[in-house]
Amino acid sequence: MDITLGKDKYSLVQPKLRKWIEIEDLRSKLEIATDTRTFIDYYFGLVSVAIGISLIDLEEIEWEDVAIAYTTAIELQKPTIEFPMFKINQKVGTEEWNYDGRSWYSWLHLLAKEYGWNVEYIADLEVDDAVGLLHEILADEYFDKEWEWGLSEIAYPYDSNTKKSSYKPLPKPEWMLVNVVEKKVKRMKKIKIRKDMLPRGMVVLWKENEDAEHKEGDSTIQSY
Repeated sequence: MDITLGKDKYSLVQPKLRKWIEIEDLRSKLEIATDTRTFIDYYFGLVSVAIGISLIDLEEIEWEDVAIAYTTAIELQKPTIEFPMFKINQKVGTEEWNYDGRSWYSWLHLLAKEYGWNVEYIADLEVDDAVGLLHEILADEYFDKEWEWGLSEIAYPYDSNTKKSSYKPLPKPEWMLVNVVEKKVKRMKKIKIRKDMLPRGMVVLWKENEDAEHKEGDSTIQSY
């Protein structure tokens, strides 16, 4: 994708993993910027990193062109696959021991630990491949924890009402639940039959969303 800034034309493609993470970090800082100066610094910084243009040169460009460059860069940040982990609402926050650039080293640590690749190889990964592999690493970690959880006593809390212990599943992380859709049970259509064909006695219906309570006269069957 080509864009023009000033007198120069730049070709934009989706960045490789390390650069992609750097741009994502800048975008996260943009979202929590509390004053105009800080916002502009991160805004221009993101465009500078994404396009490969110096901040000095970027300041000479018309604002509208910079905005187009920013929008184009952000669009290229989107993976082509709709990974579940990107469908959840990310909570922006910081920890006391966090530091700038940690996102890259977190990804690097996980991928190097799992596959034994060197820094250069991981930095040059396609974004879809890197996210897909991270997805599987995190899934494996959950299933390992789930197995260990099932072997522990804490997974079988005692219910004082039933006088029994029952299994309590390990909660899944939010990103593993985004595609879970609760299926609704279809209600049976009402049908009509002749009155002389109805069974003798009281016809009752188990009412939905009530305890084991039956009420006289409720039925899905109508006579004629």
